[in-house]
Amino acid sequence: MKFRGLTIKVNPLFLLILFLFFLLEMAVEALIAFGLVILHELVHLLIAYRSGYRVSRIEIFPFGGMAEYSGLLEMEPWQEIRVALAGPIFNLIFAFFIYFFTYSGLAEPGFFLSLLLQYNLIIGTVNLIPALPLDGGRVFRAFLVKNNGIKRGNDLALKVSKYLAISGIIMGILVLLTGKANLWFLFFFFFIYG
Repeated sequence: MKFRGLTIKVNPLFLLILFLFFLLEMAVEALIAFGLVILHELVHLLIAYRSGYRVSRIEIFPFGGMAEYSGLLEMEPWQEIRVALAGPIFNLIFAFFIYFFTYSGLAEPGFFLSLLLQYNLIIGTVNLIPALPLDGGRVFRAFLVKNNGIKRGNDLALKVSKYLAISGIIMGILVLLTGKANLWFLFFFFFIYG
């Protein structure tokens, strides 16, 4: 789908998961998560655009999205940090306002606001994990690039991301075997590894 030169692509696996959520009567949860991921990515694109980068597309995956713009790898490290942190900061500020309004008595806490609060916290904090393609991984890579150059910094960031993903997969299997978590945890780390 195109909107003013911006292509929004939805990964087919995401559509399958969205369909499963509808079958499980979790349509509201799926739509809130989808909407927040789109907003998160649009904030990245807005900051990138304001920094002079050409915005091209957003792709939505089962575990989030990815914004694409020109010059990503050549981006000055502090610019990349600013663009990368924009999404999680948006989600965490949004969560703070929801928390403030619902628990200060200005709004009635309910199912919808609870989901908004929970999903903003999840999207904001999980994206800070220092593994690519997450925002925290982009921040980590920017620091490595600043100190080691583009090629070496990117290679180191990818290597650390793979180790974190493998550790997460092993932990996910162990936690799943004890019945303390669900498959989403495991799928998430396979997504990071891929």
